[in-house]
Amino acid sequence: MPLLRRKAQLAVAIEATSGTAETLLAADVVGNAFDPVVNPTIEVIDRPKQGDFGYFASVNGLRSGTCTFRTELTGDGSQTAPLWAESLLPACGFVQSVQTFTPTAEAVGSNVKTVTIALYQDGRRSLLYGAAGTFVVTMESGKPVSIEWTFTGKWGGVTDASLLSPTLPTDLPFRFANTTTTIGSWSPCMQSIKLDAGNSVVMRECQSGDATGFSAALITDRAMMLDVNPEAALVATEDPYGDLLANTAQAFSTAMTDGTDTCTIAAAAVQPVSSTAGDRNGIVTDDISYKVLNDSLTFVWS
Repeated sequence: MPLLRRKAQLAVAIEATSGTAETLLAADVVGNAFDPVVNPTIEVIDRPKQGDFGYFASVNGLRSGTCTFRTELTGDGSQTAPLWAESLLPACGFVQSVQTFTPTAEAVGSNVKTVTIALYQDGRRSLLYGAAGTFVVTMESGKPVSIEWTFTGKWGGVTDASLLSPTLPTDLPFRFANTTTTIGSWSPCMQSIKLDAGNSVVMRECQSGDATGFSAALITDRAMMLDVNPEAALVATEDPYGDLLANTAQAFSTAMTDGTDTCTIAAAAVQPVSSTAGDRNGIVTDDISYKVLNDSLTFVWS
C-alpha cells in the first residue's frame, strides 16, 4: 500500500537533556510545516578483502541526519510568540526572553537548546534528535513571509507510527505588505528581503554518547546576512556605494502585522558588503548585501 506524501506531520520538542530524544506528543506538532523531508547521513565503511577485488560486509560508522521544511511567519492571535518560534528558534541559537528572541554565542545549556524532530508520514515516522539548525527568512512584496529551516541531528531511525491528533493553529501568515522598512534613516521601496541566519552547525563526535557516535549538534559560528533589492535613489537620499567604501553601519528594522499581532525584525547594525545595479521592470534597483554586526538582530512579537 503506498504512503501518501500529503498525510504528513512534523513534531518538534525542546530536549530536557541535549542529545536525549523526547517523547513527542500531539501538542508538539509545530503548526503548518510545508514540504518536510528527513533523510539519514550514514557513514558506510568498506572492508576490502586481501588478495582480490572482493569485499567483506561493510560496517556503519557515524549516524546523523537532516530535516528540511518551510513554515510561515505568524503570530498566535494574542500578541505573544507562537509555538513554532518557541520550539525552533532556541535550537538555532536565538534565546527567548518574554516575546523577544536574540541570537547568542554559547553552547547548549539553559538558553540555547537542541530538539527532537519527527516526521510522521502516513503511518511511518522518521526521527532526529540532538538537533540544531539554521534558517532563511524570505519576504516578498504582497506575499506571505516564509522561513526555510535546515536541522542537523542524530539519526533515530524509521519506525511505524500513527499520525498524531494535534489542534493546528489557524492564524494567517504575515504578508510583506503595508510594511515600513528602514535602513538607517532611509525607507526604501523594495520587492524582497532575504535574511540568512548563517549558523554553522556541526555534530559533536563522542564515543560515550550513543550508537550514533555523536553527543549532539552544536552551533559553532554565525554569519548573518541580509539581502535587499530597493529601488535606486539619488546619492543625496541614500548612497549604498558610498556606504560600502566608508564601511558605514546602520540600523535595520521591518515590522509586519496582521491587525492583531506584530512581528518586528530589527538589527542595531548592518554593514553593506556588496552593492550592484539591477533592473526591475525597467526601474533601476540596487541589490545590496548587508552583514549583520555583533549578532544584533532580534525577533519581537507584540
